[in-house]
Amino acid sequence: MRMRRLSVWATAIGLMAGTALAQTSDPTTQPEPDVQPRAIEALEAMAPYLRGLEQFRLTAHATSDDVLDGDLKVQVGSVSTFEVLMPDRMKLEVKSDQQWRIYYYDGATVTQYAPALSLYSVYDGAPTIAETLQLGEEKYGVELPLADLFFWGTERSNIDELTIAYFVGEAQIGGRTCSHYAFRAREADFQVWIAKRGDPLPCRLVITTTTDPTRPEYEATLTWDLDPLLTDSLFSFAPAEGVTEVKQVEFVAEESEGVQ
Repeated sequence: MRMRRLSVWATAIGLMAGTALAQTSDPTTQPEPDVQPRAIEALEAMAPYLRGLEQFRLTAHATSDDVLDGDLKVQVGSVSTFEVLMPDRMKLEVKSDQQWRIYYYDGATVTQYAPALSLYSVYDGAPTIAETLQLGEEKYGVELPLADLFFWGTERSNIDELTIAYFVGEAQIGGRTCSHYAFRAREADFQVWIAKRGDPLPCRLVITTTTDPTRPEYEATLTWDLDPLLTDSLFSFAPAEGVTEVKQVEFVAEESEGVQ
């Protein structure tokens, strides 16, 4: 069977939105607005906070839907660990049920390393993490989990394009009380849980791709360390003996080569 992979980053606005709660059927009750100011304000508070972080380590325990021919959805688990020095250093390790990849961005180049295959590829990056993520996706078809965390609060956010923005309630996630919001945009639904007290960090995300009739989902629970010990050597890749470099080929049609 051929697999159609869920593109977590399918929405062009960078803010993937979430389903709103159904309105009450009581005719005497005033309906909630489709776009609640408090939900927009929560995003507008979180975005500049994320943009202001100088360094962090982020671990995301996630599940995502792959869609088989015949519209059968299968769920794939993964753990992604980001180690970041803003604005131009990042290491990302992604271990899923299907593959293991490590990405190194040293401010100049991106190295993709597949430890189980003993292969790596290199391509030129851009001046910042956000620009490099966009370049990698558009030029080489490299789609990384949670890339939109680096675009919130930028021109790609386009909060004004949201058609639904809704406060759902509160939930306990990892011992923290988090406010749960749901949003809708043109191509996806998006739910985010944001820490109610202290730093406005996202605690959990659920993304539903609405352009696919099967509505595949990506869900991640996030754990943040805002004071990690990170050194420049962490972001450089030195191949061990027996590890082979392969050419990174540009993205063509709907296929990409290199280490994917």
